[in-house]
Amino acid sequence: MKKFIVFLCLWIFLIAGCSKNDTETEQPSSLEHGNDHLKNSYMINSEYFIYDDEDIYILRHNEDSSYSIMYLDSDNMIYTYLCPQLSCTHSDETCPSYVQPFDGCSYLAKQGEKIVLLTRGNNITIPPGIRTMSLSGDNPKKLIQFEMSQNLLSPYVLGDDSIYFVLQSTEETDSGAVSTVNYLMKVNTGTGKEDVIAVMNPTNTLIGAISDKFVMSEADNQQRAIYFMEQNGEKGEPVFIYDASDGIVFICDNKLYFIDCASSSICLINDDGTLTEYMPLPFSASVSTSFIRHITDSAIIMDNSVYNSAANDMTVTKYYIDLENKEVKTNNFTINSDGKNMPFTIYALQDDRVIGIIDYEYTEKVEFMDDGSSFTYTAQTPVFAKFDFDDFFSGNMEYTVFKNIG
Repeated sequence: MKKFIVFLCLWIFLIAGCSKNDTETEQPSSLEHGNDHLKNSYMINSEYFIYDDEDIYILRHNEDSSYSIMYLDSDNMIYTYLCPQLSCTHSDETCPSYVQPFDGCSYLAKQGEKIVLLTRGNNITIPPGIRTMSLSGDNPKKLIQFEMSQNLLSPYVLGDDSIYFVLQSTEETDSGAVSTVNYLMKVNTGTGKEDVIAVMNPTNTLIGAISDKFVMSEADNQQRAIYFMEQNGEKGEPVFIYDASDGIVFICDNKLYFIDCASSSICLINDDGTLTEYMPLPFSASVSTSFIRHITDSAIIMDNSVYNSAANDMTVTKYYIDLENKEVKTNNFTINSDGKNMPFTIYALQDDRVIGIIDYEYTEKVEFMDDGSSFTYTAQTPVFAKFDFDDFFSGNMEYTVFKNIG
């Protein structure tokens, strides 16, 4: 009998051990192994648009402070709501293209065959969250909703089926004090599963990714230190240290670059932290007047502003900087908006095309209040147009206008 009991206990122990091993095999930890393929989200930015060679999506600001996801078909020249529903008013959350009013920015990402929308909420009644839908607006899904005391910080990094970002959380300590904690997060865009990769210092910033590692910046007053972080949260030593007023760090084609304002040149940041001048810039660069607006696979577009004291205005020139061929193209086209000449905003670069707003249409609208009173206001609708790439960067401003069927 004792032998039987010993045998039974041993058998149960072995079965339990096998079950544990099977469970661990079925649920590998991507945070431990760090096997996700990371991609910089430079199509996601504070100007509310994303694009690639096939599709263009933008977040359009509405009169009631809400936003609408709009789709631009640059082959058929159509501009419309990303909504497949017939007779939809596009004015509330029953519409997949509708985005509630928010403070700061919301961000779009195209990941495979779906759109990922990150909304930052308004810190009062609307919490931040993540939504997904198909590329045509079908199958909308609220993936995750965060707390009102939390905020999503840009930029974002895309994985195979995940999105990475910094979650800023206002929390109360055991002593009753309130502090801000930053978490580097991984969220699966299919299941909504959340993982905390690392607890970050509030002075740390996510820049992007290179070779499937996160590129981080750490601030110490004016000084910035750039370092890499593994997907399991392990932090490396600083690879480059610079003063924030000296230049701009950016990532393109899996390389780390530095715009050196002292020499007005673009430099490569070497593995040992030294700089190698890569190409000169045709303007005097400054962190206060030079801004990177787009980063493609092999080029950047920068705006550089020059103040004209005699005319009391600012001239903005766009520079297309081809990092692969070390060539620079320019354009200083402006459009008229409410009687002001505004710098032209590029919304997409597709193969040999440039897409952006060339005008606004103004419509008088009447809003009725609950008490029966009403007021009239003017709504503006952007007019999008398509330019030939070479024409645009050679001063030929011929274009084709999109048909607005929204």
